[in-house]
Amino acid sequence: MLTKLGATPAEDRVYRFLVTAVSAPECEIADATGLSEDDVREALESLIRRGLVEPMPDSPSRFVAASPGVVESMISERLSELRTAQQTLDGLASHYRVLALRARGVGARRTGLDDSGPQELPGQQHPSPKRRQRWRTYQPVAWGCVAFPRHWRTSARAPSGGLG
Repeated sequence: MLTKLGATPAEDRVYRFLVTAVSAPECEIADATGLSEDDVREALESLIRRGLVEPMPDSPSRFVAASPGVVESMISERLSELRTAQQTLDGLASHYRVLALRARGVGARRTGLDDSGPQELPGQQHPSPKRRQRWRTYQPVAWGCVAFPRHWRTSARAPSGGLG
């Protein structure tokens, strides 16, 4: 469990034992976990730094685990960090796709995906003012490399195998 949060397997074993025990000295922890006393000492020092274990105030040679709620807050914090990282990655991926399309010569101007409708598509005449108004009224949707207005998505004129 704690290994997913960056702890070592020894720290995980020590914390798990201390949660089940009320308190325990190093030697008892070593016996119960099967770790050497040096490994237990290192794990305890690390867990103390993380705020997951505390020495008993009346007997500093005994240790007690912090509430599992502390681990829960660590998990919540990690999830928040991961959500932020995912949002940043989504933005980078979107930027990457735009740059990749531009590098291949597919831009809004060539595909007609901007607000004014198709512009300078090879082999096509410019649309009439009435048709241009329709392009401004409906947001275009792309099928392959050609743009169609949204009202074509459900009409029979929409190409088969499209995205809509």
